[in-house]
Amino acid sequence: MEAPGETDRVRLTDDDRFDLQLAASASERRNQPRALVFGAGVLLAGSLLVVMLGRGALARAENAIDQIRADETEMSALLAEVERVDTGGQTLVHDPMTRTKLLIKEATERAGVTGVDEPISGSGRTLEGGVIVREFRYERLRSHSIGVLLGSVRSSLGAIVGLNVESIRLKPGDKEWEMRVVYTRMEKTS
Repeated sequence: MEAPGETDRVRLTDDDRFDLQLAASASERRNQPRALVFGAGVLLAGSLLVVMLGRGALARAENAIDQIRADETEMSALLAEVERVDTGGQTLVHDPMTRTKLLIKEATERAGVTGVDEPISGSGRTLEGGVIVREFRYERLRSHSIGVLLGSVRSSLGAIVGLNVESIRLKPGDKEWEMRVVYTRMEKTS
């Protein structure tokens, strides 16, 4: 006999219990937010990629700024040198040949080589596209030290942008070394 309030209960078979357990497992899996976790992971990976690319772009921009500052400093130094090189206190030297000769002479004397004369030749040859290759040949530069002579070459190369060494010849003397150096510099004609 049934107690009051009890309804007829159906007994579940093992297959029914198994089906009910499978349905409950499937419902539980549907209720888990795997898509949200996966989406958050993709969003995190994308954010990290954007941060890394941004840092690379920032580093390249900082390098470009440093190069521009170095170029600006070099140009300021060159402008100051042009203003400093004065012919008789009246006008500035604007001729590239004369300016280059003066800068080579000053750099060579600054390195410790004395008696620097005008170059043997300051001529140039014209290449295609209106480019002139100027040549500055210095003979009989003398010093007691080979290091002073080579230092004068390094000093000249540092003082003039675009100056190159075409040849160097060193010859030992009785008490001094003698050097012959040929510099070249390309200039664009207007």
